[in-house]
Amino acid sequence: MPVISYCLIIDDFLFISYQIVVNIQKYADDILAYIIGLIIAADLPQKVAEGINQWCMINKMRLNASKCKTLIVRGKTVAPMPIVQLNNEALEEVDTYKYLGVEINNNIKWDKQWDRVQKQTKTAPYVIKALRKAGHKVDVLVNVYRCIVLSYFTYSAPLLQSASAKYKAEMMSFEKRMLKIIGISQDDARNRHNLATIEETINKTSINLLKRILADATHSLTMRLERTDRVGRSAATFKTNKANKPAYANSFVQLNIRAIRDGCSSLYTANAKTIRTIARVAEREMQASLPCTTKRTVPKIPCPICKKLYAIGAGMNNHSKTH
Repeated sequence: MPVISYCLIIDDFLFISYQIVVNIQKYADDILAYIIGLIIAADLPQKVAEGINQWCMINKMRLNASKCKTLIVRGKTVAPMPIVQLNNEALEEVDTYKYLGVEINNNIKWDKQWDRVQKQTKTAPYVIKALRKAGHKVDVLVNVYRCIVLSYFTYSAPLLQSASAKYKAEMMSFEKRMLKIIGISQDDARNRHNLATIEETINKTSINLLKRILADATHSLTMRLERTDRVGRSAATFKTNKANKPAYANSFVQLNIRAIRDGCSSLYTANAKTIRTIARVAEREMQASLPCTTKRTVPKIPCPICKKLYAIGAGMNNHSKTH
């Protein structure tokens, strides 16, 4: 049976439905009607839109149909979807939509969120360079970095945690560039300025968020998760579902449940492709950092699997084939 999900982005209001049970949560003037189920009634999305429209009229609000969109997450079976109308105007179906700073898409992949964070932080290097040139101390530059860079990573942490290995390598490269502009090493950032890495910030924020969710027994996620029955384990621990693909196994809920329950902090199981990606990024960074007159030596980096050092490029590529 195909799984069909509808996401009706209605102006500015939050409207959520799980398994055909519809609930409404209001956040300012944002509404998101969310329906999940197996072979849902064909007229249900239309009824939901009409219900929201009626609620808005009662509360002296008016929806702009041109700004309202529908986003459909289809299962393996591609079934025709009914057209949803609002005030006799058909709503546009989109593949991606920005909602409260989150890039929702019909593939449920979160790499696009990194693209959004990049756009929001692209001016940070120039701002910090200007402040450093003006003579500001390192402490000031670090605080500016926290405000205009790490704050965006903190907000998007649950999504960035599920980004692909390629995009995580880009985040690491961005972090190294920012620390170089500030004029400190990663050890100095940690020991002298208590500045965590971007990866640590993302993981810590995500774990704390899930802990707050699981502490609320009435939260819809807590109610849907199955608890463990291990002897001697806390009653607050939960099971993780089996998954064939790393994208699901390393998603926000599954990954952080393992981290809370078992102390597992591994984001991805490194494979040959991941090793080569890390090696290429490290090689580009090394080449860019050296002046043209400098004799270029090939540094070594640790293998993500066996932790042995191998030369960037051919050395690491040849080694990755053994795994």
